[in-house]
Amino acid sequence: MDFKYDFTVVIPVYNGERYLEEAIKSVLKQDYDLNKIQLVIVNDGSKDNSLEIMKKYEAKYENIKVINQKNVGVSSARNKGIKNALGKYILFLDADDYLSINVCKEIYPFFEENYKKIDLVSYAMKYDDYGKIKEHFRYGKLYDSKNTIYDIKKKPELIQTTINYCVKNLGKETLIFDHTMTYSEDEAYATRTILQKGKLGHCPNCTYYYRRHQLNANATYTIVLKVFKKYTKVYKELLEENKDSKYIINLVLNTLRWRIEEGKLIPYTEKKALKKKMLSSIYELLEYISVEDIMALSYLKTRTRLVLLELKKIPYEVKVNSNKVVVQINEKKYSYNNKIIINITNISKKRIEGNIIKSFNLLDGISSENLKLEKACLYKDLMVDTVYEYNFSILQKSFDFNSIFKNKEFTCKIKEKAKSKFFYKAKVKDGEITVEKKPLMHILKTSIKKVIKKLKVISLAKKIVRKLKKSLQKLRRSTYIIAYKHYSKKYPLNKNKVLFLSASRDSLTGNFEFVYNELKKNESLEIQTILKKNLKIKTTLREKIYLAKMMAQSKFILLDDFYPIIYPIKLRKGTELIQLWHAMGAFKTVGYSRMGKVGGPSVKSLTHKNYTATIVSSEKIRENYAEAFGISVDKVHALGVPRTDIFFDENYTEKITKKLKKKYPFIKGKKVILFAPTFRGNGQNTAYYQYKWLDFAKIKEELKEEYVFLVKMHPFIKNKPTENFIDNEFYFDVTKEREINDLLFITDCLITDYSSVIFEYSFFKKPVVFFIPDYKEYVQTRDFYYPFSSYMYGSTATNTKTLLEKIKEGKVDEKKIKKFNEFFCSACDGNSTKKVVEELIMKKKDQ
Repeated sequence: MDFKYDFTVVIPVYNGERYLEEAIKSVLKQDYDLNKIQLVIVNDGSKDNSLEIMKKYEAKYENIKVINQKNVGVSSARNKGIKNALGKYILFLDADDYLSINVCKEIYPFFEENYKKIDLVSYAMKYDDYGKIKEHFRYGKLYDSKNTIYDIKKKPELIQTTINYCVKNLGKETLIFDHTMTYSEDEAYATRTILQKGKLGHCPNCTYYYRRHQLNANATYTIVLKVFKKYTKVYKELLEENKDSKYIINLVLNTLRWRIEEGKLIPYTEKKALKKKMLSSIYELLEYISVEDIMALSYLKTRTRLVLLELKKIPYEVKVNSNKVVVQINEKKYSYNNKIIINITNISKKRIEGNIIKSFNLLDGISSENLKLEKACLYKDLMVDTVYEYNFSILQKSFDFNSIFKNKEFTCKIKEKAKSKFFYKAKVKDGEITVEKKPLMHILKTSIKKVIKKLKVISLAKKIVRKLKKSLQKLRRSTYIIAYKHYSKKYPLNKNKVLFLSASRDSLTGNFEFVYNELKKNESLEIQTILKKNLKIKTTLREKIYLAKMMAQSKFILLDDFYPIIYPIKLRKGTELIQLWHAMGAFKTVGYSRMGKVGGPSVKSLTHKNYTATIVSSEKIRENYAEAFGISVDKVHALGVPRTDIFFDENYTEKITKKLKKKYPFIKGKKVILFAPTFRGNGQNTAYYQYKWLDFAKIKEELKEEYVFLVKMHPFIKNKPTENFIDNEFYFDVTKEREINDLLFITDCLITDYSSVIFEYSFFKKPVVFFIPDYKEYVQTRDFYYPFSSYMYGSTATNTKTLLEKIKEGKVDEKKIKKFNEFFCSACDGNSTKKVVEELIMKKKDQ
């Protein structure tokens, strides 16, 4: 394989303008031939000046390539970099980090010499902690001081959890990052790479500088339920697939370690049942990890070991003597270095307060006239109440700890953390703490700083900005309201005028298309359309005034989705605001059905409430829509859904089938599987799908002779299938097809989950498989109008094996489908469009 460069350095960037130039310069300043280094910078939808910075360097250097893409996440951005890599080796660098100048110089000869032995070379990491350089404990203590190849069976504690590594460029065979992971994707990538040969190389004399700053800290230490479920699931799979691998065991232990020590092992919750459920996932992981594994890992803190033993329900005893702590489990003893630490956290004229750690049970029973000790349980949230530290309070100006510890066999160290206290400081000598008053000038300086902080200047500025934004939003709304009122007085209401409005589509499709075509048959009607692709597209002042003018004159205003501009407007008498809602059936709760829940509207919200009419697909679900839109049931009309008329039209069936077969010639002679799941996440900005749930290679292997596999993903989903498995041989991406209903005509088997396509597909009476590996989690976090089991009229599967069985089985329960269709879709009879036009427009034209 020929390579243009020795190295490709991949930098993914999202809003990285603050540190990006320093990252780029650290590559350009390498003590190495710059003509042999390619730099691929992937702009992942940055909203700041990052792209301008990249382009500036791209214009100056021939070996820099900038790729611009929508925001889909760091893993997808790195994958894009990998696909464009022309170097023999690939290095990864985040936009807020930087490299020492000798990284390429150190790694290249080492990798060349050992190319067949290893797939990954790591190198040292140091923290740039707000400008202070700190050693990473693992690279500072566990590795040799010279270039070395390590066998992970012999050195399993040398886990690779961060991005400071270099890998081979194997072209199409190069591993890519799991783009569904929102944390520790670099750890997962390194693990998969290292496991291939069971070895890793390490260059200790060059450095990756990991910058710590506020945004970085927030991203790293945020733990939510989704993240928790992901990391426990991934680790369980690794432990099952690599049984007895000490490397994987240590990888898991390391994560449990820092999450325990940071207080983030499980997400915070007040629900005891949920807490127990989350802890049970931790217990499951610990079943794969022995007591010996816990006690042997060198860099675990003793109290972290005790927490892990408690979680495993292993009884133990602890004794402290001299500078050692001894943990006894049955007859076996484990000894670790230990020095008790006394932290001073608060100092006043008469009181010194703080905590005492690493003391275990040593201080039980100690009492002193001027010393108050109080046990503080450290891990109550984990239901571990036997691991604690002591809080202390000294009720005098000077205190000698040695006086109460004189008969104990241990030593202690006193640390003063209260340096910023106003008037007093602590002087420490030989175990004695003395309170001294600070100099006057120091007190004055500190006072001024404290006053500035108290004034909260920065937070005040943020509040002002937020209020300004709200005011501007109200001002924009008022433009419509004022203009609408003006034109309502100036022009009479035109009973023949019909206005189609949409903020989610820029062409007449779906219900709009059918109703529009039916209305065009009546020549007396004046039909106007104002459409835009999405809400993010800005509207000019002229367009706002024109829109208000059209709304004021139109007797009928038709919507097909959420349309925020119109809700605050008090519509003039006689106006019909008709919601031709794009979905059918009553499925996942929406609108006011979600009142009081995450993502639900507030009590003061005006959204939807001014509809004069809306349509539904069945008489039995009218109340569901009335609740969702906050309107009375009499405004909800069971007239059917216009776009379903095609299911009853033989000519359309023949026409669209012929059209799609011509457009997709590869379906000839094959059965068609349509894969159409809904998204996961909280909405458009966070939508994703877990492609890892399916073994696409296995599916292709078993079905390629008889089937083709069409993929229609929800438009919100950011991680597109093209980045995963689309090969245009068996797997074909048809996501760009606007109307999924058309695809149903050529579908022989539908694979879906919680998508509303199940309502439309019920008309076809063909096999459907509900692929729902996350059934319990999804149902717990998302409300449905009816129990989800009542929607599942087909087969179900939670893994690839079962999915393949159900596809081949091709079972159709016609009685169940009929019952489902009659309940949710009975008003859809092929005449829905005519009924909607006649009942909601023509009959009301002269009212």
